[in-house]
Amino acid sequence: MSSIKGEVDAIYNAAEQVHFLPPESQTKAVAKILSSDRVEQNKFEQELTTLKKGQCVVSGPGLVEKGDLAKQVNVVKIDDLASRLS
Repeated sequence: MSSIKGEVDAIYNAAEQVHFLPPESQTKAVAKILSSDRVEQNKFEQELTTLKKGQCVVSGPGLVEKGDLAKQVNVVKIDDLASRLS
């Protein structure tokens, strides 16, 4: 990310974000983007460092009680291409 310094803010300003296994040097920065709460940041750092192949962390608006939208952060397993085509 350091090679695109000027555009980084625009990238992280998106409503929906998908983070695959980030480099170790970026894990703390991504966790801070996902939450401002230090306890949650620690949790997200742990989740980000343990992502397996085909997993990602998705952050964005989601439906909650009474049909309202709220920010949600979830670990998602993405099926491989072969299973999606059959």
